[in-house]
Amino acid sequence: MRDDPLFLVFDIRCSSGEDASKVQELVRQICIIDSHILITVVSSEGSKDTLFEIADYFKDVLIFAGVHSNPRDSRIVFLRQPNADRFWKDMMVRVFLSLENAVPNARVALVYKGNGCLDWEFLRPA
Repeated sequence: MRDDPLFLVFDIRCSSGEDASKVQELVRQICIIDSHILITVVSSEGSKDTLFEIADYFKDVLIFAGVHSNPRDSRIVFLRQPNADRFWKDMMVRVFLSLENAVPNARVALVYKGNGCLDWEFLRPA
């Protein structure tokens, strides 16, 4: 049985506050819980476009601005659905690929993965 983490937290550093604002807005647009992401699924039988619903994989996706008191930094928190199938990781990667396409100089770093409670005031593991 898989023991994937419920929480994944990433810091995103941009070269400017303007790029950070672009990243934050893009995350808000892509990760609306009742939204869908169109993905081309390729198999031995061919390929087809399929819509995947964010809510099937994540309870919530949050973006926070000005992390570390720096307007260039953001933090994204993925709260995985406990029963999400393995494709949740692919959905998360799609979000990061969209960010990379919009802001190529953005740097992403994993800061926490686990099931423990988070200190939401400071957005770090409690």
